[in-house]
Amino acid sequence: MCQARILLTEGGDVRVLRAAALAQGRGLCRPAVVGWKGEVRALAEEHGIAVSFPVLEPEEDPALGDYVKRLATRLVARGGTPEEAADLAVNPLYYACLRVAAGESDGAVMGAVATTAETLRAALRTVGARPGLRTVSSCFLMVLADGSGL
Repeated sequence: MCQARILLTEGGDVRVLRAAALAQGRGLCRPAVVGWKGEVRALAEEHGIAVSFPVLEPEEDPALGDYVKRLATRLVARGGTPEEAADLAVNPLYYACLRVAAGESDGAVMGAVATTAETLRAALRTVGARPGLRTVSSCFLMVLADGSGL
């Protein structure tokens, strides 16, 4: 079983819950879903998905204050404010990236609902590019209903 701790950021989307259950069931990673527990559990129950993976609510994380400080340091250096950091740190995309930056998670999957611009912005503002790199890129994978991929 793979031990990579992977966050799926859009827990309000049934596709994300199915992906988390599948990834855990096949031993692909140790998934956790970012979302509001009540919403995630209700959606999972409605669609017959067993929630045997952690559901993380940013506001309940004891490390949130540390994440806010980390983000504030990065944002203030670019003209942002500590208040902006506090608001962004509870956004599931930013929260997941902050956990990755802190070493609490190994990676994050996002973009089922969020745009490419939103996902890249969160990653660049929290984790950033490796020193010395000037260009970043993204990609997406899509599997169609018939099982074919793009």
